[in-house]
Amino acid sequence: MKRVQKAIANVLHRLRGSTLLVEQINGVYKISRAYDAETNRSAHIIKQKFVRNLNELRPSLFGLRMFGSIILALDSHHATTIESGVKLVRANPQEPIDEGELDALLFHGFWNFLNRYRAFASKKLGINELDLIVANVAVNGVRIGTHTVFNPLDFSGRELFLKFRGTLIARDFLPSITHLSKFVRGNIIVVERGSILMEAIGEPVVFLEIEDEKTSVFVIGNEESSYVGECAWGAKNITRALGKLFGVHMHIVPALLNRYTNNQISEKMRHIIVRTAREEMRNLIEHLEPIVPAGHMKKSAIRYVLSSSHPIPESLFACGELRSASFKIPKNVSLGVKRELNESEEEGTHIDQSLALFAFPYLHPQYMPVNQLLQRRVKWLMPHA
Repeated sequence: MKRVQKAIANVLHRLRGSTLLVEQINGVYKISRAYDAETNRSAHIIKQKFVRNLNELRPSLFGLRMFGSIILALDSHHATTIESGVKLVRANPQEPIDEGELDALLFHGFWNFLNRYRAFASKKLGINELDLIVANVAVNGVRIGTHTVFNPLDFSGRELFLKFRGTLIARDFLPSITHLSKFVRGNIIVVERGSILMEAIGEPVVFLEIEDEKTSVFVIGNEESSYVGECAWGAKNITRALGKLFGVHMHIVPALLNRYTNNQISEKMRHIIVRTAREEMRNLIEHLEPIVPAGHMKKSAIRYVLSSSHPIPESLFACGELRSASFKIPKNVSLGVKRELNESEEEGTHIDQSLALFAFPYLHPQYMPVNQLLQRRVKWLMPHA
């Protein structure tokens, strides 16, 4: 009997610790199931699949009945995640902040944040402002004057600074979230994939998410981090250029690049491939110049991730003097040995991006009291909550 009880307890523990990461990349959804083993504080991505529509997603694909929580990382056409600070001046700076005042300050700060970015988000997503909804919002930074605090209750001071991270999506995406909510015991965290990958780098940069046909551009600064635009240049620009140069269909190019990677081509052909890639990277830089804000366009500060379904060697991107992004991934977050891939997965998929999204601190425990107050006030703006 004890053995049976222990087995049941283990199953329930695995259900609670099972997190689903859903990444929208190149028009499809990459699904990763991660198991968080609290006993040894380790986490492993143990299984991955691809689906074309979220309605195809069922826990049975992973041998489960329910998920513990879901991270939904959407592309930049379907979500806008912004991190930015709001400064609020208190009416009575000598008095300590009580719960009633903090509640009002949080709500006021959130509205300032929302009003600042709703026009930007609606234009980016191609919808009317009335069709925007708040998918997620949280405070992840608090200062009173120049002093950083976790909870401003009982502190006095003239100026309160609140750093918000919020995600806005279109109302017509709600049915997909409602579908996912049937299979989750905990929370559904909705974010813009590229924005979170940028923040996972942990330093001020211009960040590029290079997909098949486009590149999304993000800028992280001291007080504000967000998407700034996109250009019609993608990884397929390189494969198309090489296909045209060698007179072959672009679907043949990956085999050629595989030979390039394995040093199975002549020096002359290697030189031609590198020269072509360098020309295409110069085209990318030219596309970026009108998008990136003044003062940020320094090659040394540009980082990229290759989210393409085409297996293009990273060394070809290095030809353009751009640097691949390096994420701060804890040692206890890793790829588990039980990984099973769907046949549709391409060799060019990078597991580090999934690990970075899984390991990212979406909610900071130290700000829990502040965020509980915030969620209570903004819940009516979040129809799926």
